[in-house]
Amino acid sequence: MASGGENGIASRSAFPQAALMNTVQEIEVAITHLSLAEMRQVHEWLEDALEDQLAFTGEFQARIERSEKEMAAGLKPRVRLP
Repeated sequence: MASGGENGIASRSAFPQAALMNTVQEIEVAITHLSLAEMRQVHEWLEDALEDQLAFTGEFQARIERSEKEMAAGLKPRVRLP
């Protein structure tokens, strides 16, 4: 068991997943306080950040091409459910 602080409460670093969840929750709450224009700025930044993290592999290229063919054939795109 991770050692706790002065009050016996473990630090965030002892439970990194819990720290991440708190961070995500904090971000979600903060976003609700933004104006629509600010939310759009965050959206654009996040989209760019995600693009930078994607690896453009052969498999990824094949998925893009398959999706383009499906769209050209009039098939509706698949949507991932949360």
